[in-house]
Amino acid sequence: EIKSHLLKSEKSTNLPVNIPINALQYVTTLVDNQELRTLVDSGAQIPVINEKFVSPQENMTGKIILTSAFGERIEAGLVKLQISLKSEDKDEFHSPIEILAAVSSRVQGQFIIPTNVYELLRNSNEENNQYDEHSRDNQNHEHSKKPLPEESSILCAEVEGDDGVEEKVSYMSESSKLIDEQKKCESLEEVRKFARRGKGDFLVIDGLLFHREKMLGDAITQLVLPLSRRAQVLRLAHESVFGSHMGVKKTKERIRYSFYWPMMSREIAEYCKSCKECQLRSPEKMIDKIPITPVLRPELPFECVNVDIIGPIEPPSARRHKYVLCLIDQHSRWPEAIPLRSLTAKSTCDALLEIFMRTGIPKLIASDQGTNFVSNLTQEFVHRLGSSPRFSVPGYAASNGLVERYNQVLKNALHHVIRTESRNWDKYIPYLLFAYREVPNCTTGVSPFKLMYGREARGPLNVLKSSWCGEISLPLNMKKSAVDYLQELKINFEIAAEQASIIAAGKQKTYADYFNRRTKSKEFSIGEQVYLLIPDSSNKLYARWTGPGEVIQQPSAHSYEIKLPDGKVRHCHVNKIRRFYPRVNAVGIVFEDDNEFGEIYASPRTTDHQSVAEGIQSLQLQHLSGEEKAHLIHILMKHQELFRGKVKIAKVGKHKIRLETDKERNKPYVYRIPEALKEKVDSQIVELLELDLIEESSAEIAHPVVCGNKKDGSMRMCVDYRTLNSITKADDFPMEDAVQLLQCIGKASVITTLDLLKGYWDIPMEEDSRDLTSFKTHRAQYRFKVMPFGLRNAAATFQREMNKALGPYRDFSRAYIDDIAIFSNNMSDHLLHLDTILSKLEELQFTVNLQKCSFARPEIKYLGHIVGSGKHQTDPDKIRAIAIMPAPTTKKQLRSVLGLCNYYRDYIPHYAEIALPLTELTKKKVPENLPWSEVHETAFNTLKEALVKAPALHAPDMSQPFIIHTDASQFGIAACLSQKILGSLRPIAYVSQKLSKSQKAWSTIEREAYAIVWSLKKFETLVFGSEIELYTDHNPLSYLTKCAPQSARLQRWVFALQKYHITVRHCPGVKMPHADALSRLFPDE
Repeated sequence: EIKSHLLKSEKSTNLPVNIPINALQYVTTLVDNQELRTLVDSGAQIPVINEKFVSPQENMTGKIILTSAFGERIEAGLVKLQISLKSEDKDEFHSPIEILAAVSSRVQGQFIIPTNVYELLRNSNEENNQYDEHSRDNQNHEHSKKPLPEESSILCAEVEGDDGVEEKVSYMSESSKLIDEQKKCESLEEVRKFARRGKGDFLVIDGLLFHREKMLGDAITQLVLPLSRRAQVLRLAHESVFGSHMGVKKTKERIRYSFYWPMMSREIAEYCKSCKECQLRSPEKMIDKIPITPVLRPELPFECVNVDIIGPIEPPSARRHKYVLCLIDQHSRWPEAIPLRSLTAKSTCDALLEIFMRTGIPKLIASDQGTNFVSNLTQEFVHRLGSSPRFSVPGYAASNGLVERYNQVLKNALHHVIRTESRNWDKYIPYLLFAYREVPNCTTGVSPFKLMYGREARGPLNVLKSSWCGEISLPLNMKKSAVDYLQELKINFEIAAEQASIIAAGKQKTYADYFNRRTKSKEFSIGEQVYLLIPDSSNKLYARWTGPGEVIQQPSAHSYEIKLPDGKVRHCHVNKIRRFYPRVNAVGIVFEDDNEFGEIYASPRTTDHQSVAEGIQSLQLQHLSGEEKAHLIHILMKHQELFRGKVKIAKVGKHKIRLETDKERNKPYVYRIPEALKEKVDSQIVELLELDLIEESSAEIAHPVVCGNKKDGSMRMCVDYRTLNSITKADDFPMEDAVQLLQCIGKASVITTLDLLKGYWDIPMEEDSRDLTSFKTHRAQYRFKVMPFGLRNAAATFQREMNKALGPYRDFSRAYIDDIAIFSNNMSDHLLHLDTILSKLEELQFTVNLQKCSFARPEIKYLGHIVGSGKHQTDPDKIRAIAIMPAPTTKKQLRSVLGLCNYYRDYIPHYAEIALPLTELTKKKVPENLPWSEVHETAFNTLKEALVKAPALHAPDMSQPFIIHTDASQFGIAACLSQKILGSLRPIAYVSQKLSKSQKAWSTIEREAYAIVWSLKKFETLVFGSEIELYTDHNPLSYLTKCAPQSARLQRWVFALQKYHITVRHCPGVKMPHADALSRLFPDE
């Protein structure tokens, strides 16, 4: 209780009596077993104790200069003390803590402590009471020492050093700093909650937060790390000399012996994965390779051959041969080998010509990119022979694997010859070739000799067998005739060829399947960071992989050109390339060329008055008459303030950000801005300040800035709001239905579209939400006064405000976010409607982007469709892209194709059934490399053709009855909505759907009935309340509405139709081809 006292009048004659003041606050503390009356002083920065209460045995740790409130300065010693606070309601003392105090004889009283030390003394016992008893049992001593300060308890004073110079120092110990960081770290909020409830094996020792765990049967105590200290631990445990760049598992285990933090396993794995040194020394794995496909064997020998060079061979032969040209036929596996003295192009061509004079000239010659094969002379030689060269990717011998395998066999055989005949090894090559030719090949199962000559070779083993067995040759007059011999030779050739084809196909498939078990397809994008699985040194201990480099080109399907840090460009097979994982959050910069990854919204540019008038006069209005054009320009000039290009805060509702209460706000990592871009960021900030879009902020959490680099060298600034969006409550405001919007606008004959310039910046931010949009640059921190791009609910807020603004004019104006459409039946009404909407936008202070507007056109491009004059159809630009689209080869490519085609499925009858073979390929059981067949090719081409020739769909006339044609096949259902206008049937929409496995088992009548119910649900928003004529090719359905169905499903179907004004009629399938023909394309799934 605070008591009031009165000043005595004799102390000052200048002060009036009866001035109330607060009494000094005193508490009882225990210092070295002495109970002291202690003053709690809010003006003190450090505890001060009277020297007579300090024992002489206490060692002074330094000196400090104390300054009183009136400027008097005295020198005092520093000493460490154990103190505890006496409980207010019990006759006992709290747990002691250790503090640093000044010692002076001039203290008025016994002991003075600052308020923060007092709070720490009070909390020392309260905090311990928040943890369960087993947490305190692990402290191993009854009175643990506690470090001093909390958030504001850093003790600063002027200390006299050895040189007599006074300097400012902090008496906050390292453990005290860690306690402070643990309390402030937002990522440890859940940990602190668990510790307070005594759960999760968390405990507090000496004010520090620990975690208990068992490792290898031993109980260990782990220090809980705040976010600010984790990087240092990760570097020490992994990248330092003591870390030795060990793997994820070992790095995690060594950290776990000492430290703990939430999600540490994932962070350690990501840290090790992004370590540059580890990536460049990681071993080559099977997963680096892509799936292989068997090489098709040519139908005839020596149509395709593979060639290569082995050498230099030491020692050279007596005839100075140092190299061997190796050639092998892809059909028969027949080998050839010619010794060479040099690797010149001339000697290579001479050796090839020598072989071709015996075997014939091949159609294709496959080789690596050795200089003797790619030289101009060799290319001219091959060209004159009429052959086609094919080169393998540099550094990837497997692409020329057939001859490489033969090279290995030949070198092993040459090894044994050279050991005995080192100077004549070239003379033994014919014998080595004979040995290879007479042995059955492991792939074909037939010897190369038999495939070439139609009989088995008679070699030394056959001769030896004959001599031992005493075999007698038949007389010449008993042998076969030439005709019989040739006939038998033909039969032998056919048997050998058939046997080789069967065995080779099976062997190749078996090998490919075995190889592909642990492989997967991989692709790289232009500009992506990669490194090459090619050592940068011949020293195995010193070497590491080459890179990282940048992908600059893809010359072929499975090879890329990589630009390395030294500027060199290397052409490598995809098996020798691995994706590089850089440390994230390094530099905040993106590039304008990467438009596939999203649009970057920049701050706006202003447009002067003269350019607005010029822009209006230069509009493309040739489709209008002179009078109509003049009226339109007059209206636009009247509202030219709208097109000025200066963004202003509109007079509309404010955007509110509501956060989820059960989720914690995490501080995002602030990217480093490159030095070269800092000046440009500053200019952007000045521009935003001048436009009054931002203001300075002092929020605790700010989001990082990302720099968008443009092609012209300029820079646009963006803000990364991902962490904010992750905890923002979703705004479920309904967006405009795109299909209904197209049908509504498509009925009009005159249409104008307006594009709002940076519309999000027109919406003001609610005052309480502005701090949440704060972002930080290298100089200061700001927040948005308007709704920035990138917020989670920005589109919903903008749609809500546009609906409010255009609500009174919905009969002739609609908006889909910032795209406004104004539609009318004639030009005179349209000019009036346009003037009304522009006046409303000007009243609300919106800004319109004149360059992106279309005025008074019979047809316009809206939401990716061409609409107007009573119909809507596909966008020719997108359909043109579909027409030239190649067949996909991977599941990823197929999903992209189906996603694009699906956008226009409303224009295609039985879309689901046409695309059925393709959608089946997206299932999990299908490999990443698509097993493409004729069925898939037919479906793909049919889908493209249907999209290219898609009919224009008409807008519905709500005054006329609707006609629905439905059909069901074994695999899918489809329907067509149309109306009969002026005697002709006009299609409005097509819908289709694939049947599930259980639905396919239904009877025919149930599938047909389901098609009717499903189509009515699809078209309900259009047809409900109108007369409906429904046609089906299944005659029994037309009677079910008049009698009692026997099936429960059909009974339910009849009740479902009761709410519609519907007449079910039978129509043969031949009379409704649009709903029937395509359902019969694929009778076999």
